[in-house]
Amino acid sequence: MKRFAAIVSIALAASLLAAPSRLDVARRALGDGLWSVAVNHAEAAAAATTNAAVIASARLIELEALAGAKKPAEMLTKLDAWTDASAEGFRYWRAWANFERGRLDVARHILSTDFKSPGFAVLALRLSARAAVAASDRAAAMSLFAKASSALSADADAHTENAVEWARALEHFNDRGGALTVLERERATVAKGPAGDAARLLAAELSAEAGDAATSRRLFEMLVAGGTNTEERSYVLASCGLVDVYLAAGVTNNALRAASNAVARAARPELMRRAGFTLGFTLLSQPSTRTNGYAVVSSLVRRFPGEVESGRAQLRLADTLLAVGDAAAAAHEYDVLLQAYPEHTLDVHVLEGRGLAFVRLGRQAEAVGMFARAAQVATNDVVRTRCIFEQAEALRVDGRFAEAAMAYGAIVEGELRPQARLRQAESLLRAERPQEAERLFRALVKEGGEPAVEASLRIASLEVARGHFEQAIADYGSVLVEKSGLMPTPEQRVRALSGRGRALYRAYRFREAEADFVTVAKLCPDRRDEMGFLSVLCLYGDGRDGEAYAAANALLASVEDSQLKCDLLFWLAKYDAGRREFARAIDGFEACATNVYATSTRRLDSIVRAARCASALSDFPRVVELAGRAVSNAIPVETSMKATPETPYVAEALVLQGEALKELARFDKALYVFDIASRMPVSDTLRRRAVVSRADCLFAMGADDAKCYHRALEVYHGLRQDEKLSPSLRLAISYKIGRTYEKLRRFEDAAEELYTHVVLTYWNGVRSDMPEDTARRVWFDGNSRVIFARAVFNLADYYESRGEVRQAIKVLEYLDAARVPSASEAKRRIARLKEKGDFR
Repeated sequence: MKRFAAIVSIALAASLLAAPSRLDVARRALGDGLWSVAVNHAEAAAAATTNAAVIASARLIELEALAGAKKPAEMLTKLDAWTDASAEGFRYWRAWANFERGRLDVARHILSTDFKSPGFAVLALRLSARAAVAASDRAAAMSLFAKASSALSADADAHTENAVEWARALEHFNDRGGALTVLERERATVAKGPAGDAARLLAAELSAEAGDAATSRRLFEMLVAGGTNTEERSYVLASCGLVDVYLAAGVTNNALRAASNAVARAARPELMRRAGFTLGFTLLSQPSTRTNGYAVVSSLVRRFPGEVESGRAQLRLADTLLAVGDAAAAAHEYDVLLQAYPEHTLDVHVLEGRGLAFVRLGRQAEAVGMFARAAQVATNDVVRTRCIFEQAEALRVDGRFAEAAMAYGAIVEGELRPQARLRQAESLLRAERPQEAERLFRALVKEGGEPAVEASLRIASLEVARGHFEQAIADYGSVLVEKSGLMPTPEQRVRALSGRGRALYRAYRFREAEADFVTVAKLCPDRRDEMGFLSVLCLYGDGRDGEAYAAANALLASVEDSQLKCDLLFWLAKYDAGRREFARAIDGFEACATNVYATSTRRLDSIVRAARCASALSDFPRVVELAGRAVSNAIPVETSMKATPETPYVAEALVLQGEALKELARFDKALYVFDIASRMPVSDTLRRRAVVSRADCLFAMGADDAKCYHRALEVYHGLRQDEKLSPSLRLAISYKIGRTYEKLRRFEDAAEELYTHVVLTYWNGVRSDMPEDTARRVWFDGNSRVIFARAVFNLADYYESRGEVRQAIKVLEYLDAARVPSASEAKRRIARLKEKGDFR
C-alpha cells in the first residue's frame, strides 16, 4: 500500500500542493497505515471543497485506505455513488475491489483496457497477473509478471515485490524450482529492505520444501541475524522456520531460543499467533516444559486450528486438563477439538472424555448424550459397556432415575454387572418403585459378593423409611454379625452402626442408640463430633436434660466451626429459650445466624427465634432490629409475594417487628409492616395475627384522628366474620369492638357488644349448671378469662354511671358464677352497690 501511495503522490503532485490541511492529514495517515484516520479526513477534505481535482485526490486516498483496511464492498458502494469517478485511478480501484470480492471476470474485464498513466499501468499489470493466477491462467500470469518486471526495473523495491509475487504464483502452480529460479534471476534474495527480506524468506521456505536444508537454514539464519533491521514478518517466520530446522537436528535449546525470539519480536496479531503456536509445540515436545506448553497452546490452538499438529496437541491438552481436575477447561478444549477437527466426532476417546468433563461440571444432560454416542460408535465390548455405565451414572446424577435404571439393566455381563445391578436398584428406589428396588436388593443379598453388604444396608434404610424401626435394627445387626456370611468393609461397618443407632433413637431406645454412637466415634475419629451431638440428643430423649445440656456445651467448646457447630448452637439456644433463659437464648440464636455454615433458612429461623425471645423480654427496640435483619436478608417482600421456604420466617419477622413498633407507639410504621405481612401467602393464624395487630394500631391512632376508630371497627367486624376463628380470638375481637364503640362514645352499642358477644358468649361457653350443656362447653384460653372480667367491669361501670345499679349487680354476678380469679373483686363491688341501694 505504501507503494500505491507513492505512485499516486507522484501522479497527483500538482493537485496536492494546493490541498487543504485535511488532505495532508489523510495522505500522512495513509502512509502510516492508519486506515480509518485516512478515510475520515479524506471524506472531510472532499466534502469541504468544490475543486474537482482536490475531490478526486481525496477520494483516491479514501479508496486506497479502504483497500488497506480490506473493505472492498464499501469501496464498490462508494464508487457506485460517485458519478464523476471515471478516471484511471478509480477504474483501477474498482478492478481491485472486484478482484478481492472474487469477481475475477469483472476485474479482468476492467483491466483489459490499457492504462495511460505509468503508475496505474504497472499496478494494473500486477493486479492482472494476480487475477490470472486466481483464474489458473498460468501463461497469462507469467507474461503479465514479466511485463511488470520490465516496467519496474528502475524501482528496486517494487521490482523485488513483483519478483516475490511472481515466485509465489509459480509455487501456486507447484513449480518450486521455477519459483527459486525467478527469485535468483530477479536478484530478489540479495535486495535490501523489507522486499528483500520477503524474498529471502520465500526462498528459504521453498528450499526447505525442496529438501535443501542447508540453503534453507542459511537463509533463515541470515534473516534472524539481521535483528531489528529485518522486517517483522520475515524475522518472525524465519525464526519459526529455524525451530523446525533445530528440532530436526536435535538441538532443542536452540529451537526454544528461536521460538522465544519469535514471540518477543511479534507485534501484529497474526504473527503473535504463529510465533506463540510454534513456541507452544516446542515446549510440548519436552516433558520438563510440557505444562508451559499446554498453557501456550490452550490460548492459541483454538484460534489457529489449521496446523498439522493441532489435532494431536488439542486432544493431549484436553486429556491432561481432565486428568489434573480442570473439568471446565477440558470440556472447552474437547469442544474446540470437535469443531476444528470434525473427524473426531466419531472418536470414542474424545466423546468419553468430553462426557466425563461434563459430569464433573454438573452438566449431566450433555454428558448423557456424549456417553450414548460413545457407546454407539465403540467397537470394543469392554469400552461400550463402560460407556453405557457412565451414561447410566450421568442419568442417575441428573435425577432421571427411571432412565438410569433402564440403562443399568442393559449391562448384562462383564465386570461392571454387579455394580450396575446395585445402582439399578438404587435408581428404582429413587424412581419411587420401592417394590422392584427391594426385590433386586434382596436378590443381590442372596447372590452374595461385594454388592450384598450394600444391598443389606439399603434394605435396612428402607425399613427405617417405612417406620419399621425394629426390623431395621435387626437388618443393620445382620451386617454386623460375622456369622451372617457378609463381609462389610470398615466404612460399611461404621454405616451399619450409625444406621442402627439412628433406628434405635427413633424407636425410643436411647441408651442403646447412645452406645452405637459412642462405638462409631471410636471407630471413626473424624465423625466423633457428629456422634457426640447424636449422643446429646439421646441424653435429652432419655430425660437427662442436665447431662444433655452440659454435654452439648462441652462439645461446643471443642468442635471446629462447621455445620455441626451451627446445629449445636441452634439446639442449645432452643433449650435456653424453653427454660425461659431468653437473654442467653438470644446470644445463641445470634451466633447461629452469623455462622458461615448456616443455611439461609436456618439463618432466618434463628433471627426470628431471637426476636421472639427479645419480645418475651419486652426489649422492643431489639425486636425491631432483629426482625429487620430477617426481612433484609430474604427476598424483598414488597416485590415478591410468591410462597418460598423463607416466606413463613419473613412473615413472622414482619409481625414481630410490627408488634414491637406498636408497643413503641410507632403506629404508622407498624401499619405498613402489618399490611405487608397480611398480604403474604402464609398460614391463616399468622395472617389473622397481623390483621388484628393492624386494627389495634388503628385503634391506638384514633385518639388523634377519630377516623382511625372507624377504620379499626371495620377491620374488627371483618375479622369476626371469619368462620375459622378460634373461640378465644373471636371473644378478644368482640371485646375490641366494644372498646372501639366506647371510644366513639357509642355507649349503648358498646354495652350491647360487650354483653352479647363477650360476657354471654364466655358464660355460655363455660357454664356447667345444666347437664345437657356439658357437651357444648367451649374451652377458652387464660386471656379469655381476663377479657371476660374486663368486659364485666366495663359494663358494671357503665350501668352504675347511669344509676342502673341493679343491672350493674347482675352483670357482676357473672364473674362470681364463672369462678374467675377476679370473682372476689366482683363480690366486693356487689356488696358496695347493695349498700348504696337506689335500685332501678
